[in-house]
This record gives sequence, C-alpha cells and structure tokens, in this order.
Amino acid sequence: SKEYRRERAGKKGIGRFAVQSLGEQLKLETTQRGSARRYIVDFDWHKDYTSGKDLGKVGNAWTFKRSPPEKQGTTLTITGLHESWTVNDLEEVAKAALLLQPPFPINKGPGNTSRTAHERDPGFEVKIFLDDKNVKKELEGKRDFLAGATGIIEGHVEQNGSATITARSKLFELRDSFSKKLKDHLPGALRFRAYYFVYRNEALGDLSTRLAQKMGREYGGIRIYRDGLRVPPYGDPDNDWLELDREYRKRSKALYPIGNTNLFGYISITRRENPTLEDTASREGIVENAAFGNLRELVRDALFWGATRISAAREVKLRASSQTAPKPESRLSLLAEMESEAKKTLEFARKGNLRRAEAKLSRVFRSIRSSARAADDLEAQKKVQLLNEVELLRILASL
Repeated sequence: SKEYRRERAGKKGIGRFAVQSLGEQLKLETTQRGSARRYIVDFDWHKDYTSGKDLGKVGNAWTFKRSPPEKQGTTLTITGLHESWTVNDLEEVAKAALLLQPPFPINKGPGNTSRTAHERDPGFEVKIFLDDKNVKKELEGKRDFLAGATGIIEGHVEQNGSATITARSKLFELRDSFSKKLKDHLPGALRFRAYYFVYRNEALGDLSTRLAQKMGREYGGIRIYRDGLRVPPYGDPDNDWLELDREYRKRSKALYPIGNTNLFGYISITRRENPTLEDTASREGIVENAAFGNLRELVRDALFWGATRISAAREVKLRASSQTAPKPESRLSLLAEMESEAKKTLEFARKGNLRRAEAKLSRVFRSIRSSARAADDLEAQKKVQLLNEVELLRILASL
C-alpha cells in the first residue's frame, strides 16, 4: 500500500500453502479506490496445481467487473473446506487474530515521530462470521487497563545504534531517561513501549487489582510487530524470550516485580529499517543472529532499569505519605511501657478490681503488638529500599 507505506510481506509461499491447506478453491477479489474495475482471480488447487507441475507455469483464470470508485480492498473466499468449523474453532481463531495487530497505535517510522495524516496506518479489522453471525472477540477493558498502568518504559534506536530509554509514571511523578550506543551487529531503527504494572492498589490508579491481574495473565508479555503485523511466538503465554520470568525467579521476592505478566508492550520493526532481523523460513520467529541478540539484550536491560526506577519512585511516595503516621517506638521504650503498665495492672489486682486489671492488661498487649508490627514494617521497607538501590547499581553497571 503506497498510501500507508505497507511493505509486501509475501516471499516464501507460506500464505499460498496456508490457504490451500484450508480448502479446494480460492477466489480473490480486489479493487483500488478510484478504479471502476474489480479484478477477480480463481484458484483451483485440486484441479490446476497437481503434483509435478511447475508452479511458475500454472495459469489462473481472471476477469473483472464494474466497481464503484469509492470502494477499495481485497476479499479472499475459500470454498471446498477440508474440515468443518465449529463455533469453538472460530472463537480460537478470533482470539489468535486479536493481537495479530498491536492493540494500541504504533508509529510506522521507528526513527521519525512526525508522520503526516495520510501516512498514519489505521490498520485493519478482523471479522469472523459463522452462518452470518459475527464471532466477536475483543480486548475488553483495554483502555482502562492501559490508563491504569503503574508506569511506561519506552525507547527508540536509530540506524547508527544510538538508543534512548525513558521511564515515566504519572502516578509517582517520575520521568527519567538514559542513552547508550550499540556498536556491532546493529538491529536497525526501531521503537518499543511497555506498560508496566505493579499489582497493588496504590500502584494502579483507578484500575481494580483483579481486572489488572486478569489482563496481565491473558495478554501480558512483549510482542514483536513487523510492518504492523505480529511476529509469533514472542509474547505467547509460555514464551519467555526476554527471560524476564527466569531472571525474576532468581531474584529476591522482596524486589520489584518484573515478570511477563507485569508487562504489556510491543517492539515495532520494519523490513526496510531492520534487514538484519530476518524471518525464519517458517515465519515463526526471527533468526537468532547477533543483531537479534543485541535487540533482546537492549530491551531486557531497559525493562529492568525502568522497573527499578518506577519502583524506587513508588517507594519514595509511600515513605512520604507515611511520614505523618506515628513513628514506631524503639524496643527499649516498649519494654519500659510494658513494665509501667504491668505495675498498674498489679496494683488493680491487689485492690481486688480484677475486671479492670484484665482490661488494662489487654490494652497493654494490643498496644505492644501494634507498635512491634510498625517497627517490623519499617525495617522491611528499609531492606527493600536497600535491595532496590543495589539492583539499580547492578543494572546501570551492565549498560
């Protein structure tokens, strides 16, 4: 598409093979806006594409019909299906197609954010029908989900390898960034963005924790999109291609969360800007060469750095909000209070007022338990803060 600068994706015949595996015949109808013709091509896989034939010499019947000039688009109609399709089958297809395109806008120009209106690709809508009934699958709550993110980690890489990474959180008043230069085996110009979620009430804005966790389990992960279309299997539930889950399991659980379910994002690449990131022969993934290794390392380090900065800002705000609360007493003062109150209780008991003595003793122990918990919580917060600072220094040293 010249209008939206879409690159032609077909190269190895996988699309033709996929269509042929579904049914015996294919009818392709296509027209261009402003054209008075709609071209129609018929493919009969069973009759014309027999074993031993040179595919380059197989002809396909075509014709054309009149078409309103305002119409545009392409329709593929597959008939003679090899298998029957149930509602459950189509719902699975609808779910797979849901994230075939990114669920949020992606700039097509990785190194250029200023796009003219006619260059902004609106994408396309996938509709699946069974007996004229639309089998609909939507990313329900997507807008609230993204708006409720704890923070956003994003970055872009230029063709010369210059990379800029930014972490921001409106909730915790953070905006921080750093730059680095990739030297060898450059992946090309690209952009990435990840919405980061800490599943705590104070870290999710107006989003409910239950909804956020549900969305994270179903759709979490970092996906790769080439020319606006998803490259599987990156971002699948069991695909830890950035080794986020693996690294998080190795770390102390007291540190900030950084698994795939805590992130929802994309990496945007194109065939024109990223020739070193080659598709595998099966189109299931990208060849794991040195350029892909550099891309993976950059994005992984950026996500760990961003999660550290957002979590540190969260800790600062939590500490500031708790400064007005009573400070936990020292263990020595707790013992002194216990001794004083115990003496008063004993005095009540000597005077025969056992009920008052018992009530006094209960209040003493409740106060002691409350103060002890506050002291333990403060100690735990200090431990987490120290661990996060050490982790941040480790990540910065590796960049």
